Amino acid sequence: MKINDLQEENVFKPIHGNTPLRVPDTTIAPYKTVGLLVTVFPSTTEEFIGTATLIGKNDGDEESLYLLTCAHNLYSKNRGGKAVSVKFIRASNVPIVPFGEVEAEGWFYPKGYESVSIPDDVPLRFLNEKLIEEDINLDYGIVKLKKAIKPGGTLPLMQVKTDVGLQNKPLQINGYGWFNEAMSAAKGNLTEVNPLSLRYPISTVKGASGSALVLDGTTEIIGIHTRETDKEVNQGVRITQEVKDKLLSWMV
Repeated sequence: MKINDLQEENVFKPIHGNTPLRVPDTTIAPYKTVGLLVTVFPSTTEEFIGTATLIGKNDGDEESLYLLTCAHNLYSKNRGGKAVSVKFIRASNVPIVPFGEVEAEGWFYPKGYESVSIPDDVPLRFLNEKLIEEDINLDYGIVKLKKAIKPGGTLPLMQVKTDVGLQNKPLQINGYGWFNEAMSAAKGNLTEVNPLSLRYPISTVKGASGSALVLDGTTEIIGIHTRETDKEVNQGVRITQEVKDKLLSWMV
C-alpha cells in the first residue's frame, strides 16, 4: 500500500463480524515489537508500507537486529524487483511516532520467491489456485537492521507447532493499514491448518502484509500474514521447521 493512499484495490478481506481495533498505546507489550515497514522499489520513488515484527533467535533474547515480515514486502514484480531501501518505524501510531525510525542494511527471502511471486495489486480470486499456493508457501522474509533494538523484556520467537497444537487456537494480528499508519489489533481463531499455510477469519487491509500471526496471550509466532483467499478467510504462511530454519539462517 502506498503511504497515505487507500484508493488502491483492496486485495485483503474485511471479515463480517470481525473488526480490528486501534491500539491506544503501542509502547507496551505486545505492540512495542511491531512496526511499520517502509519500502521503496526500483521502478518508483514512492514509499510503500507493510508490517514487521522484531524477533529473537533464542529464548530470553531481549535485543535484536532482525525483523520478521513477508517476502512481498521486500520484492515486487510489478515495481521493478527487489527493494532498494527499507526502514522500520517501531510502534508507529501516527500522529505519534514514539521511537523514530531505523534503516535496514539487508533483506532476505527464499531464492525461488521471485519466480512464483504474484503482483501485489492482483486479487487472488482471479488466479489459479496452484499459482497462489506457490506464492504463499515462499512468502516470508527477514530484514536486518543497521542497529539493534532493545524494546524491554524478552522478544517474541518463531514456534513450530503440530496440527493439533494449532487447530482452532485463538490468534492475534497486530499491524497496519486499517488505520493507515496507526496500529490496529484483531483477533480470531485459526480455522484451517494446512501443511504450509494457515487460514483465519480475521479482517485485514493492505498494510497488514507481513504481520506476525501470534497465538493470543503469548509471544509465540506461528505464521506470517500474507494475502486473501476466495473464501471468508485470510491466510498466511505457516512456520514449519523448514521455514524456521531458513529464516534463522538469515539471522547472522
